[in-house]
Amino acid sequence: MRFVQAIAARIGARLLRSQNEEALRASETRFQALTEHSSDIITVLDPDGRLLYCSLSARIFGYEPGELLGRSTFDYIHPDDRARVGRAFGRALRGDTVGLVEEFRFRHTDGSWRTLEAVISNLLDVPAVRGLVVNSRDITERRRAEEALRDSETRFRALIENCMDVVVVLDAEGRITYRSPSVVLLGYQPQELLGRVIFDYVHPDDRLRARQSFARAFQGDVIGLREECRFRHKDGSWRTFETVVTNMLAEPSVAGLVINARDITERVRADARLRAQERQLQAIVGSVNDVVLELDGDGRYLNVWASDESELARPRAELLDRTIEEVLGVDVAARFTKPLRRVLVTGVPERIEYPLALADGEHWFLGRLTRLPGIDGGPDTICMGITDITERKQAEEALRESEAELARSNRDLEQFAYVASHDLQEPLRMVTSYVQLLARRYKGKLDSDADEFIVFAMDGAIRMWRLINDLLAYSRVRTEGSEIESTNCEAVLRQALDNLKTSMEENGAVVTHDGLPTVFANSPQLIQLFQNLIGNAIKFRGSEPPRIHVSASRNGNGWTFAVRDNGIGIAPEYAKRIFILFQRLHSREKYSGTGIGLAICQKIVERHGGHIWVESELGKGATFYFTLPASERDSAFS
Repeated sequence: MRFVQAIAARIGARLLRSQNEEALRASETRFQALTEHSSDIITVLDPDGRLLYCSLSARIFGYEPGELLGRSTFDYIHPDDRARVGRAFGRALRGDTVGLVEEFRFRHTDGSWRTLEAVISNLLDVPAVRGLVVNSRDITERRRAEEALRDSETRFRALIENCMDVVVVLDAEGRITYRSPSVVLLGYQPQELLGRVIFDYVHPDDRLRARQSFARAFQGDVIGLREECRFRHKDGSWRTFETVVTNMLAEPSVAGLVINARDITERVRADARLRAQERQLQAIVGSVNDVVLELDGDGRYLNVWASDESELARPRAELLDRTIEEVLGVDVAARFTKPLRRVLVTGVPERIEYPLALADGEHWFLGRLTRLPGIDGGPDTICMGITDITERKQAEEALRESEAELARSNRDLEQFAYVASHDLQEPLRMVTSYVQLLARRYKGKLDSDADEFIVFAMDGAIRMWRLINDLLAYSRVRTEGSEIESTNCEAVLRQALDNLKTSMEENGAVVTHDGLPTVFANSPQLIQLFQNLIGNAIKFRGSEPPRIHVSASRNGNGWTFAVRDNGIGIAPEYAKRIFILFQRLHSREKYSGTGIGLAICQKIVERHGGHIWVESELGKGATFYFTLPASERDSAFS
């Protein structure tokens, strides 16, 4: 019996051991399945850090588990993390911690670095393991996401901290829980607003509306509610802000109403000034006789302003949204088509004169076209101011008739001067001849009074001779020398100086000049022009020998010449008088002459389409300026 029991006990023990071994094998199989299919990497290291075991999940780093066995795990850890991981490994070996957590970078086979979060457990005393078990999880993407979030938060904070807009967060009672540094725009330091009720800083006239908007935003009725409010500056003034209120009470990191406020005080003031200017414009238009229109590129009336609607071709309501052609007809509209387009394209203002038949007869109008910039990105338009110029046109016509009559009178006068001067020459020659005969035959034979009378008669005859010659020269300016050609002013000046050679030598005059251009002019008249101006400079000399300089400078389509001297000068009040025929500033005894020379100069210059003038002061010399055309196209020679 005992034997049977012993046999049964032995058989039972074997059966139990067999069952335990089977359970162990099943447990090992389950553990191996878990480790082999886990996304975490499970490794077992010996005390030197060499890999004794590596799960299949090491393949996510490009490695086959077998190729890592026997290698030191520190060879795959980033150099910057190696010392720190080594210290953690030492603590785990000593058993200082249980489940030590470390973070480090592990090298992928492609050379990149992956961030791992590892839990190190010391199982050296477990016979089935006898090593340090490291459970590692790849957290690279999580770290990148966290880094991106930190960068985003940093950028957002930088934007908020440096933004000119004021950002505040309010709690449910309207108290300020956050404020951006830009509140200094209102004169406050950021910390002095925390915990304050924002409505205490809102203008009394805006406060009710602000509270209503706050309530609507708090209830979530609107998203991004926009309002304009005036906020009190610390100096007591009021600044206008445009605010956007956003409900972020449900956002744990905010838990409040976010207000983004932009200072628009200057814009509001500018708008107010613009409205005032518009009122002023309307008042100005109402106080003048002009009509002001706004047209599009097709000549369509967009706006009409007039001091009196009776001045319009039609009532204002009938003009709006109609074209010039529809209102004034094809002929008038044709005058505007091209100018309207040019002004829109170039922005250069233009003027148009046009006739219009009205009930009381034909009237002439002046239209001044100016481009107006488009509003809010819209197309540019045209502003046209219209003035009735009928009276001016009539005056211009009368002036043209008067000028024509004056021109005829001048021609008649010139002809008379020429004929009279020419006809006077013969009797003057006779008088001069007989006076000279008397002087030769009877000088010293009569009394002293007779000799003096003969001298006076001879002097008067000579002056008359000069006057007649100057009058002939003056009258010939318009009638002789009708040809203009390319004229070298250097050669012209040389000829004029040759003609003045004797006078220059007698007075010790020195004439210098810059390089002179070629102009289109009548050469003989240009010689006479230089000769008269330089001759006058020599005649009206001061105490020093005459010094005369001739120069020229380009001026648009022409040349401006200057003849500068160091003579006695001219008082500014006589600057225009000296060009009038027979006008003299000095007595005949002091300076000879007929008073015609500068009148001849003026006539020559004006015949060439130029202008002559003088700049001078007494005792400081004089500079005579005159202009001439640079080319035949620009010449106005008549």
